[in-house]
Amino acid sequence: MQSEGLAVKEKLQEYALIAEIISAICIVLSLIFVGLEIDQNTKQSRLNSSIDIKKEFNSVERNTLQNAELIDVFSKLSTGEELTQKEALYFSLFSNDIFNIGAIAFEQFQNGMFDGDDLLLTMNRVKGWVRFEVAQSQWERVKNDRFHAEYINYVEEFTFSE
Repeated sequence: MQSEGLAVKEKLQEYALIAEIISAICIVLSLIFVGLEIDQNTKQSRLNSSIDIKKEFNSVERNTLQNAELIDVFSKLSTGEELTQKEALYFSLFSNDIFNIGAIAFEQFQNGMFDGDDLLLTMNRVKGWVRFEVAQSQWERVKNDRFHAEYINYVEEFTFSE
């Protein structure tokens, strides 16, 4: 009787050990699944960040093409004509939008939501819009009040250096 009880006890211990092994495997598999889900969500968030920045730039560019005053300003800038005070102010305000888009992209890059290629593409677009002296003057006026030092350094190194 005692040996029978001992055999049952040993069998229960074997089952308990098997159950522990199975539960450990399940835990590992669930952690792998969670890791894959986090990775997938991170990739989707990065993609969304990139799309949002591109949409923002496209919106600014589309609004520019629909704005006769801004078209006149760009026309004057491209031919080297001098802007009136009103036109310079108008372009300065427009430049602020471009600087802000760049700042958002830079911040997203710093937070790992934007990769280096996306940042480079965004900053090339910023550089294209702010190659004019009036935009550079506006940058000097607003940079310290609106942006972090890291972004200021990045813009100046990337955008205004030749």
